[in-house]
Amino acid sequence: MSPGSEDPIGSTILVAGGAGLLGSAVTCRLAGAGETVVAADFLGDSVDGRAVREARAGALGKLANTTLARIDLSSRVRTEPLLRRLRPSAVVNAALFDPRGPGLAPLLECCRSSGVGFFLHLSDAGLYPDPPEPGTPAREDEPRDAGDDPYLAQRLQEEALLEGSGLPYAILRVFSLFGPELPERRRAAQETETLLRGGPAPFSDDEPRDFLHVDDAARGVEAALRSKPFGEIVNLGSGGAVRPTDLIRALSLRAGIAFSFGAAGPPSARRPRVADTAKASSLLGFSPARTLADGVGPIAVRRSPALPAARKPEPAEPSVVSRRELFGRFRRPFATGGVRD
Repeated sequence: MSPGSEDPIGSTILVAGGAGLLGSAVTCRLAGAGETVVAADFLGDSVDGRAVREARAGALGKLANTTLARIDLSSRVRTEPLLRRLRPSAVVNAALFDPRGPGLAPLLECCRSSGVGFFLHLSDAGLYPDPPEPGTPAREDEPRDAGDDPYLAQRLQEEALLEGSGLPYAILRVFSLFGPELPERRRAAQETETLLRGGPAPFSDDEPRDFLHVDDAARGVEAALRSKPFGEIVNLGSGGAVRPTDLIRALSLRAGIAFSFGAAGPPSARRPRVADTAKASSLLGFSPARTLADGVGPIAVRRSPALPAARKPEPAEPSVVSRRELFGRFRRPFATGGVRD
């Protein structure tokens, strides 16, 4: 480790879903801090796509102190030998398992039988219900509510499984992620590019929500691994409210392309929430360091290179885009440990 750095977290840290958006950022963060990391991922064709995941895996394989394990963590037969060999001191679960399979249960069982000392589960802030009063920050002690969303129902079940597993654990509820690496399939790119190239594309709502830079999220995960807030649920968000149109406006301006918005439709079924960050500050010593501007510039450069000045972009045919379709995947940073992301 470099001079002046903190003491190592443990012998080996396993990052489940290590080739996903957040999982890979966590792996890089930990490896950069001198930790020994195993990034476990199925590398399936889901959310970001196989090519993106393979590219991330290739980059992770070049990091010092880092090993990539291509494995289906929903299979106990495959997972148990890996954990018995590695004996990780901690497991970070950034994986989203196929609800048609056994889910998180086999990984939890293998961690328990292998004596894993700490299980850090990355859950979803979408589990928070509508606020009791408009603008009320989401507190960790609020009742959980998956509504009719099967994805959130799975996250709710995973939290319950972990709480009853007997493992030393903590849960981080991650709010909407943004950052320089947001591939096409994650950001509903067709609709976003319609806006960036002059639009218009309508929104179902423009209510403020909490966006957290992926680098800050990785830093929060590292902080939780160091502090080990056993049995706690902690928000991982910025605590700031940003409207989706402000995000697109910032992207468009940074790309140097005119934009316009279509008419807003009816509001979504559930209001987006902003994190109460008091617990993250007190238990983890965490506060975000990155701003929205730190992320939108690289996104604009990657996804919308400057068009020739002499050619005005032809407006694309607008389509009705729901909040779930256009921005819902910002809050789904989880990489696959099983079949899908």
